[in-house]
Amino acid sequence: MGQDGSLLVAAVQTFALNESGRDFVVGDIHGTFPVLEGVLDEIGFDVNRDRLFSVGDLVDRGPASADALTWWTYPWFHACRGNHEQMLLDCHRDPANWSLWAMNGGTWWADVPPARREAFVEACRELPFAMEIDTARGAVGIVHADLPRGCTWDGLLEALARGDRDVMAAALWSRTHIRDDAPVPDAGERIRHVYCGHTVIRHPKTRGKVTWIDTGACYADRFSPACLTLLEFHPGGDAGT
Repeated sequence: MGQDGSLLVAAVQTFALNESGRDFVVGDIHGTFPVLEGVLDEIGFDVNRDRLFSVGDLVDRGPASADALTWWTYPWFHACRGNHEQMLLDCHRDPANWSLWAMNGGTWWADVPPARREAFVEACRELPFAMEIDTARGAVGIVHADLPRGCTWDGLLEALARGDRDVMAAALWSRTHIRDDAPVPDAGERIRHVYCGHTVIRHPKTRGKVTWIDTGACYADRFSPACLTLLEFHPGGDAGT
């Protein structure tokens, strides 16, 4: 792929079973890393045994967006690409995209030194569009926004692997299935559950095998019950709870 979203790693990243600790998934962080640190302390997160997976959108809107670069270096933290990371890449490719990104929380970028900007760009280019994690109860998938219309989880992976740009865009931006009056997503038989973010909701929402967990962490000072949602899915967590 070219400069507008170049991948230095595979479009899909897979993870083997965690045989010694727990696995968690966290909703859109949006620069609220101090809040995340507090949540991890509360659950006794062990960086030597546990793993944390992110649905993407680590940057923009919150006050600590620049901290994302440090979190991407932690060996126990793994994130897929969100639409806000894609906006960063799009603006780097073409500064004409700046106004759109700024309106969506990208103003923090103006204070980032040039050398650190390059590091951010490289980190975002390495983010996969989807992640699959083996668990004791079956595979779990993570993609930022949604399953594209008509795609099972395996169909999504196949389309991403061949570089289907429409499917990549849907993985970052789609809201096809989250509404109650929309078709229930068909994730397929093989995958146990899929976690998404992107759409701000008051509480985690499950439809079929898909759960959305962006509960508006960056808006906690504006409305209640906005918060950062973190769920355990291995070894003992129940999907969608």
